[in-house]
Amino acid sequence: MSIVFKREDSHYSSKYTAPITKSDIQCSNGYLNLIGRSFLSIKSHYTVVIENFLKDKANWNDVLNSIYDSFYYFVDHQLQLENLRLGKRQILPKNEILSGTYVSAYDLINKTNIILANVQTMQADSSLTLNDVELIVAQAHCIRAFTYYNLAMLWGNVIIKKEPDDDDDGNSYNSLPQSHQIDVYNFALSEICEALDKLPKTYNNQYNDSVKFTKDAGLILKAEIELTLGKKKDALNTLSSVKNNLEFCYVENPNKNRLAIYNIEKIALYKKEAIDNYDDIVQDWFDLQDCRYGYWATLKRLGKAREVTGCLEYELLMPFPSVEFKLNHQLQQNPGYY
Repeated sequence: MSIVFKREDSHYSSKYTAPITKSDIQCSNGYLNLIGRSFLSIKSHYTVVIENFLKDKANWNDVLNSIYDSFYYFVDHQLQLENLRLGKRQILPKNEILSGTYVSAYDLINKTNIILANVQTMQADSSLTLNDVELIVAQAHCIRAFTYYNLAMLWGNVIIKKEPDDDDDGNSYNSLPQSHQIDVYNFALSEICEALDKLPKTYNNQYNDSVKFTKDAGLILKAEIELTLGKKKDALNTLSSVKNNLEFCYVENPNKNRLAIYNIEKIALYKKEAIDNYDDIVQDWFDLQDCRYGYWATLKRLGKAREVTGCLEYELLMPFPSVEFKLNHQLQQNPGYY
């Protein structure tokens, strides 16, 4: 039983690879730890390859909890990045928040890919019921859908990576070409549709309802993607299925710090957008100070981003981080950036 653990990011020029035995790993506070660090919630570009280790329901739930921890880290970076644009700050390819957002997105995607690549392993695990497996898989699809949707919204044409990183280099996504923004949006939509029927209406626990994907949260994400694709009638139909028992949907880190994603007020604003009722909608979004996720994306959809921020046309997309061009010679920088 071993786990191959690697690290390669912009802050470290060398690569560390070593086999880790089961005795090197312990579970603490719901997170799998390697030498005192959560190996699925480390804040840089890591690869974890699971080999016949996670064969216990508690371990799989620990991995899922750690993925939600990484989910928080991505959203936190995304909001910081968007705040730079909303604050009329210049964003250059060497910006650390920019790089942190991009790298944390693909780190998060890789972790969902690990889950999805091990479905047969989960199905063979006698400690997991079919419902357990379906729920874990559905949440992985939801998080991957959310991440790809926001990657495409921020950067446009991005790489779609569906498999875990290779054992050999840990950066296999860097050899893949970029997909068109619309194709990425459609892939994200297919991901959330794959998950919806498997998501619970509730986890019978108010705490879990607020920090994990329920069916309502999945429906709102689906509607958000549909609005971005111009499918307003579909978005309105999707939103009509939301039961409004969702007070808030958060992401949370192990220190219990929370970032709000969706709430009831935001559902109302998505419905207004779906029926082309734009009266005061920008101000209403601005007033959601405690739930700012989605504000930048909405300004872009409404054609109001340049008016509100004073940014130039090319700045509606973010630049790809400079370090990524050293890793992937196929990567094409967005126009206007050098």
